[in-house]
Amino acid sequence: MDETGSAEYGVEHLGTPLLVVLGHTGCGAVTAAVTHAEVRGSIPPLLAHIKPAVRTAREGRPELTGSDLIPEAIHANVFHSIEELFKRSETIRSRVRAGKLKVVGAIYDLKSGRVNWLGVHPKQPALAARHKYSSFQMHATRFAFAMKKRKNGTNGNNGTTGPYNGWLRVFRFFRLFRFSSSDAGDQVA
Repeated sequence: MDETGSAEYGVEHLGTPLLVVLGHTGCGAVTAAVTHAEVRGSIPPLLAHIKPAVRTAREGRPELTGSDLIPEAIHANVFHSIEELFKRSETIRSRVRAGKLKVVGAIYDLKSGRVNWLGVHPKQPALAARHKYSSFQMHATRFAFAMKKRKNGTNGNNGTTGPYNGWLRVFRFFRLFRFSSSDAGDQVA
């Protein structure tokens, strides 16, 4: 993600000691995810990243529905975004572990102009530890997701189409690897 690269650049090359993941009140994307709004273009992939936070908000506050859930979903999305940042970036994790970086969440109130500081993620020590997925598993997951998105289109190489085209490529990709039960690293067959 571009955001992860930008954060890593600031942290690694500029020595930024504080990284703020800032949400805002009245967020249209979170509102669309909560209300299941019909969206087109580039918006559906954006909402796909927000939906886990909406699910967390619903599970944490089942009494809230509709527009009442939106503020809670915005709060959850800030912490979900922090989790994703930790999952994707060893640079961020290592700087936090070394005490050289603090990652905090906040929500900007569009009406008042005030910032509500949420602080560090409640699970930050665990998030800053080495992530449970190996780099191969993270890349394989991203690859499988990309193939799933293209499953009804052409593959760009031999022009074959159809709903199973992408999954065949995923199968071929996974056949190249054998897996060990330990997290010692990726092994190529």
